[in-house]
Amino acid sequence: MCVRPLPVRPCSTLGIMMEEFSKAADIVADLLLSADVDWSRLFEPYPFFSLFKNFLQASRGCKQ
Repeated sequence: MCVRPLPVRPCSTLGIMMEEFSKAADIVADLLLSADVDWSRLFEPYPFFSLFKNFLQASRGCKQ
């Protein structure tokens, strides 16, 4: 399920990821163009688990 209808991208995992990356890029671009940079805006809480019912968590580890 997409957060909002996307006429160009399908409602797939890739489409959702591209939309979220685009949102983050817009925030960073706004911050870089702003005279008063407040990076805390980039780290505001995001309602991930209420927006997406299904998700995959991947973790990796290694021996040192």
